[in-house]
Amino acid sequence: MAKNKGKNKLAFPIGIIAGFLAIIGLITVINFTADKINNLTDKTAEKAEYEEMLKPVVMFDPDPFDDLKQADVSQLLNSAVWALLMSEEGTEKYPYSEGDVFGIIVPQEDIEKYFVSLFGTEINIAAMHDSLDMSAFDITYDAALKSYILPITGIESAYTPKVYDIQKQGSSLVLSVGYIGSKAWVQVADGEYTAPEPDKYMKITLR
Repeated sequence: MAKNKGKNKLAFPIGIIAGFLAIIGLITVINFTADKINNLTDKTAEKAEYEEMLKPVVMFDPDPFDDLKQADVSQLLNSAVWALLMSEEGTEKYPYSEGDVFGIIVPQEDIEKYFVSLFGTEINIAAMHDSLDMSAFDITYDAALKSYILPITGIESAYTPKVYDIQKQGSSLVLSVGYIGSKAWVQVADGEYTAPEPDKYMKITLR
């Protein structure tokens, strides 16, 4: 999720080891309820659920951090936007802007809900809307409407997550997550595809 418009090319809105961990980063990004963690027992289903939850966070490759206070909040907010867009709610209920900036008008409260669901309340996102520069993601904040205007353009997801290992550490979980590049799948004979190897691996802590 580096501030690079070149990564932004997937249809919008979205309907949507082998070897050692050679490249390992630290990224503490998700707050997950303790009862949710404790109730998940099947590893396959658990990994699949975490992968789904991590998609909007991983897709734009946010800068690594090991404390939320070190994070680029604009990157986190962009993840929250995509969490909303990739949810069952989608964007069908939202109107379109008829002003200078054309796009889908989404109330800030709706995006805040997804921000808190991913990153908790340590960051007071409700007080930061006016100060955040979201231009790298083609997102505009309208203070008068207290809403974000999301563009109807194409974007390209940089990565999709693949969870390889889950370790419980006290009340937290540490996931070993592979970042699968958007061009990692290669078609071979008979229409089959080779299994992709991650471009890199990250340690993600769920608190």
